Amino acid sequence: MNVWSEPKECQLCGAKGFPVKVGLVEWADALPGMKYEHLARCENRVACRERVEAAGETWPVREGKAA
Repeated sequence: MNVWSEPKECQLCGAKGFPVKVGLVEWADALPGMKYEHLARCENRVACRERVEAAGETWPVREGKAA
């Protein structure tokens, strides 16, 4: 039997031990039909982005309201 449990690791920065929540993301660079996805991500989005960029990676998520 499969039982869903809260995620423990961010799928963007890979951090463990921080509050993580499943949410909808909009990929900045996505193929048609693949723009949105639900994934586990840090609740503190600023710190998450800083960890990704500190690792030399480009932040892959489009944030903010649509223009």
